[in-house]
Amino acid sequence: MRCLFMCILVSQSLCFGAEHLCVRDILVPQYPLLARLAKVQGSVSLELEVENDGKIVSAKGSGPDRLLVEEAENNVRQWSFAPSTAKESARRHHTIIYVYRLEGQPVDYNPVPTVWLHLPDRVEIVTRPLTPQVDKSKPPGAIRGGPR
Repeated sequence: MRCLFMCILVSQSLCFGAEHLCVRDILVPQYPLLARLAKVQGSVSLELEVENDGKIVSAKGSGPDRLLVEEAENNVRQWSFAPSTAKESARRHHTIIYVYRLEGQPVDYNPVPTVWLHLPDRVEIVTRPLTPQVDKSKPPGAIRGGPR
């Protein structure tokens, strides 16, 4: 958390008076649980449209898996950017890459992912894959819901 605060603080000081897109508020992204169970990883490219006041108008993603694309789209829609200092009223367009990566052996607990913010262009989310949990209260081969 301390690192995140410092990253945002540094980005704010670098953005002062700049004409390029600067992140003002960010929600730390997560790695989708189902994607970790399925060992899905890869890069998601997000095309953003940003109003002059810094609010995101649209976020369209493309990538290797719908779980990762939806997570990245939902996350970035909660960001806000510094208002534009330009006099024109045109919306700004920007591309952000989210990189989802699994490292290490599968674990049976839910560790907090490590997140690197390379603002405003790239976000990396790294964690360990999950071991699927077996419901030990049911016999092997049992069908959920019982016989029909």
